Amino acid sequence: MAKENTFILLVGLNHQTAPIALRERFSPADAELQLLLTQLHTIRCSAPGEDGPRPFDEIVVLSTCNRFEIYAVSSGLAEAQFADNWLRVLEFLAQAHDLPTDELVTHFYHKSNVDAVTHLLNVTAGLDSMILGEQQILGQVSRAYEQAKAAGVTGPVLSRLCMQAIRTGKRAHTETAISRHTTSISHAAVQLAHQTAGSLEQKQVLIVGSGEMARLAAQSLQRYNTQLTIVNRTPARGQQLANAVGATAAPLANLPTLLRAADVVFTATSAPGIIVGAADVANVMAQRPQRPLLLVDIAVPRNVDSDVARVAGVTRLDVDDLRAVVDESYAQRQAEVPKVQTIVAQELEHLLHWLREREIIPALVALREHTRLIADEELARAKQRIANLHPEVAPEIEETMDKLVHRLVNKLLHEPTIRLKEQAVKGEAVRYTQLLNEVFG
Repeated sequence: MAKENTFILLVGLNHQTAPIALRERFSPADAELQLLLTQLHTIRCSAPGEDGPRPFDEIVVLSTCNRFEIYAVSSGLAEAQFADNWLRVLEFLAQAHDLPTDELVTHFYHKSNVDAVTHLLNVTAGLDSMILGEQQILGQVSRAYEQAKAAGVTGPVLSRLCMQAIRTGKRAHTETAISRHTTSISHAAVQLAHQTAGSLEQKQVLIVGSGEMARLAAQSLQRYNTQLTIVNRTPARGQQLANAVGATAAPLANLPTLLRAADVVFTATSAPGIIVGAADVANVMAQRPQRPLLLVDIAVPRNVDSDVARVAGVTRLDVDDLRAVVDESYAQRQAEVPKVQTIVAQELEHLLHWLREREIIPALVALREHTRLIADEELARAKQRIANLHPEVAPEIEETMDKLVHRLVNKLLHEPTIRLKEQAVKGEAVRYTQLLNEVFG
């Protein structure tokens, strides 16, 4: 394969391949993500025997509560060699998280080129989500791209891929009914809590957090007649959400006291560690042994210690338990999948067209520079002769000659440029690049 070839690699895990206990290990905070992007960008991607390893050209990391995916781009490797480099990424992740590589191999998947691109288009279209057709992923992909751009590790290929993926998702949600009557993870959590608790009517409910997940949960709770309190580390943000949903606000420091009166607690913060510990819950339940407590943890990393489930009278649920929620509109949205797949196929073809054309660009630039160099040399000789023979009119003639040569070069290269791009789209970029090298030296 020619060195101009560009290859795309995907290494990741999601809710289908890994439990939350592992996924939360790969849920970096913003500051950690910036460092991760920089470190991934320096991983040496090369094949044995090459002249020195090179880093990846571009990196984007998509991190959500249900998935952790690394998209990497490199040029100048044979396709099989580049695909093998997924193990380099996995070894780096294993070392960074103090986990055995063999354990990660069973949970991480890897895809390259068309398969990697198709996967991201399916993700943004809502076809690969825990909840079919969910729309939050669009904002998450956009944010992943912006974070990579801020870290200076993205480039033209992943920029185009992310933009095409977002366009695919928007088309899926506007041109089909895939997201009609869909539910968010937060809404599903409220449904599950309602089923588990028997009813949420008249229940004392706490939401710990004030971000997007907490906001969606609070909005979903508005259909029930609950006594809702928003608990947040930053009082102003908690009060803002409380005002929007007609709830009460309280500081996080009050959480131990509030737990004594709570029936249901939703945790949805971005905190990197445990907020509700088993010992705290055991202490609360000792004071109210006849009153059950339901804890619904929709945060990743989790906010509630898994050991709270061992406390008598306590039920603990997390995002992986949401699979049990009966989604009444699922069948309707499932019927829209073929339409969405058609959109994905169309957008995939647009992107592949662009990628294939891009492979021939270096050859076209070289051809134009080669032709222009010859034309400039001959033009310079002609200008010198005119200057020697007719110095009084040389400036006017030179200007005309410049325009003439410029038009000639453009017209001569116009048809070859079109033909070469057409062949590149057919997958013939490498062969025609080699042919140009042979013909023009």
